[in-house]
Amino acid sequence: MVGYEVVMKRIVSPDGKVIAEAKSVAIASGDGESEVSKAFQ
Repeated sequence: MVGYEVVMKRIVSPDGKVIAEAKSVAIASGDGESEVSKAFQ
């Protein structure tokens, strides 16, 4: 079984512009291997 999770967060200014965005991806499989990836803009 593979577990997969994506979390996205955005910081938006009052005028609607995106100031910052963060994305985190976590993947875990049943064979003991896992991977976490993060990106910030």
